[in-house]
Amino acid sequence: MTPALLGWLAQGLLLAALAGRLARRWQPRLALLLLLAGGCLAFLPLPGIDSLAAWLHGVFGLPSMTLLQLALLTCLGRPLPPAPGRKTCLILLALALLFYLTALGLGPLDPYGWGFQPLFLLAALLPLLIWLYQQGQAAWLMVLTLDLLAYTLGLHPNLWDALFDPILVLILAMPLARRKSS
Repeated sequence: MTPALLGWLAQGLLLAALAGRLARRWQPRLALLLLLAGGCLAFLPLPGIDSLAAWLHGVFGLPSMTLLQLALLTCLGRPLPPAPGRKTCLILLALALLFYLTALGLGPLDPYGWGFQPLFLLAALLPLLIWLYQQGQAAWLMVLTLDLLAYTLGLHPNLWDALFDPILVLILAMPLARRKSS
């Protein structure tokens, strides 16, 4: 499977999950219909571009394996792993902001480069995996395990790309913005 085809399919899955998620809020009986329609419409040719899935792949690239797993669970109607609390979300967002700023060249570090030879990152993930196990977070353990498998199989050339992406970071920020405004 070519990387472009994988990216298009992944973006189609994200669009289907979004359509299904919105439909569940409005009218649960329409969820499956909109899920299927969202997935199919993602691949229809549009004026000036190949399809919405192709355009999204061109803009965002291949989504992280974490985001794809959450989208797949949504499409299958399965419960999502428990969302992190407000404090954890803030910490994760601060780390993501720091990561993206340094990856863009602000500062002497290049954390994105570490993802190509991730021995240090894998060692840093070990305490997280132990903590998730101790907390009984089997769903997040499975998500991280499949992230690492995707990296090992070469679906993502960089470990960071398998773990998170800008869309996932925006999704993480949405509940914080919603809580603040209410």
